[in-house]
Amino acid sequence: MTIRLWSRDAGYFRLVTRRVLVALDDTDSSRRAAEFVNSFFVDLDDVEVLALNVANVDLPWFPAGGYGVGAVVWPVWPAAGNTVEELASQAEEASERALRASALRSDADLVEHGDPPETILRTAREHDADLVVVGTSDKGWWRRLVEGSVSEALVRQAELPVLVVR
Repeated sequence: MTIRLWSRDAGYFRLVTRRVLVALDDTDSSRRAAEFVNSFFVDLDDVEVLALNVANVDLPWFPAGGYGVGAVVWPVWPAAGNTVEELASQAEEASERALRASALRSDADLVEHGDPPETILRTAREHDADLVVVGTSDKGWWRRLVEGSVSEALVRQAELPVLVVR
């Protein structure tokens, strides 16, 4: 990683990396992250931009009963004849639509499956990314408690720099 302290074209400080991984979804905060990367990194010849969307395939679960403190949960197979493969395909199609909607000018578009923070960090390691860029929104304390925050998990767990765009 090199640092360019001043850019005559932009007139401000720039951090120049070899490879930037941008985690995208279908939210406004993700679109702001894509706009930031488009304006800050894309025009640099020596920077490769990778767009990543993590497709979630959530199978519904129901409690089957429990004794004492523990409970047993069982997967409920998708209704209406959808197989797990069909759900995965639908999630991947939604991910690809989100990548196109972001308008990020990327060198590669990646779609992965899994838990978003873990998958983003694994993909960053696999592709030797120097920086992860992610958007964030103000969910409030209750929604963060219930849903979690991908950007917060990335900042806490990442071994490489994470840029959070608000």
